[in-house]
Amino acid sequence: MLGGVFYNCKNLSDEITIGEGTTLERMAFEGTGITKVTIGNEVNLVDNSFNNCPNINSVIIGNDVTINSSTFINCGTIESVSMGENIKISGSPFSKSNVEKATVKSLSEAGSKAFVNIGPALQGDIIINEGATTIGNQAFNGCSSITSVSIPSTITVIDVSAFYNCKGLKSLKLPAGLTTIGWRSIL
Repeated sequence: MLGGVFYNCKNLSDEITIGEGTTLERMAFEGTGITKVTIGNEVNLVDNSFNNCPNINSVIIGNDVTINSSTFINCGTIESVSMGENIKISGSPFSKSNVEKATVKSLSEAGSKAFVNIGPALQGDIIINEGATTIGNQAFNGCSSITSVSIPSTITVIDVSAFYNCKGLKSLKLPAGLTTIGWRSIL
């Protein structure tokens, strides 16, 4: 899908569905009035795909989806974000948006600042899939409502402040092959 293809289409104000296997380019839906986003499996959400969409109240994300930096930047209050399995996420995708509740079934990558802007909205148990090697800088910083994180044996690096200020975290088992734990990774 071309970048900015629906840029500033304010009358586009209902639900949209992004089909399986799509790559959504920069600013594809920037400034639209959409209220619900459903994203199919194997979709790549490029930076800033949904800039300035203040009416979005629900985001449903399928399996094997890549969510890049600032995908849902400045979207006001998003009531719920539901993510499927094998999610690859990094770069503060919900920057300047207020997410009230978020869940994720499993992650194939938790990159730098993956959930830093979601904070207490991210709830429950987190599963990081076998094959992931790094938990990025500030990946879960401030996610005070997560209760446990399942870390696979393939993780060798837990970067700086990865789990900083995760006050609700009750269970975290570190793998034997872990070589680096960054400053303030787990507090």
